[in-house]
Amino acid sequence: MRTWFFAFASLALSGIAPAADTSMHAEFRWRVVINAQGSITSITPAPYENINQLKQIRRRLEAEAKTFQFAPGTVDGKPAETRTGLHLSTTLLRVGPDKVNIRLDCAGAGASLLQARFPRFPADAIRAQKGGYVVLRIAYNANGAISSIATDPRSHDATPALIDASEKAVREWRIIPDTVGGQPLPGEAFAPFCYRFDAHDAKACTGLPACSDDTLPDSATTTVHGAKLLTDVAGRTL
Repeated sequence: MRTWFFAFASLALSGIAPAADTSMHAEFRWRVVINAQGSITSITPAPYENINQLKQIRRRLEAEAKTFQFAPGTVDGKPAETRTGLHLSTTLLRVGPDKVNIRLDCAGAGASLLQARFPRFPADAIRAQKGGYVVLRIAYNANGAISSIATDPRSHDATPALIDASEKAVREWRIIPDTVGGQPLPGEAFAPFCYRFDAHDAKACTGLPACSDDTLPDSATTTVHGAKLLTDVAGRTL
């Protein structure tokens, strides 16, 4: 079983690259097919990705992603074709009139969101001007349905109202799980939600890495395992 991070704390991306001598953070997600040798054979934008934003940068990242090496999923210890999600966390820096450098901050492989509802900011919290950071640890079955939800201790200033709003939203989610050799896998994910009134209050939404594909202990009866990204991309600049 694998853990994965669905990040919702970030502000929506602008459709344009950063202004001169400035940087911006940007997240990109795809669905990929990995062959038994660990190479990407197909890459398409994940659901909920706005493919009209930062098109040229997305194309550069897709070309780079095709060079990544993975440990594909296995069935009874044998590598098998794996369908999974790929997440790249980047920093974009304009260094000239027509040039933007892309720094890869981190990357990971794991499940994707198929259907999601975002929480409503509780009315009582709005009246009280009370924000907080809620991190939920969710488990999903092989069909992509949510099977359990728990509050992660890395949450802070998480009032019962904020936790309840987050859980109500997550219960309606549907996940696209990893598929190995045609067999979908259950898994776990962290879902962070930032409730804040000041968009510039960065410290309000901290506590989890931008992306991860950490492995959880597998059941002794599990014979199918998901993919893992082997290429170390952190700090790479395009």
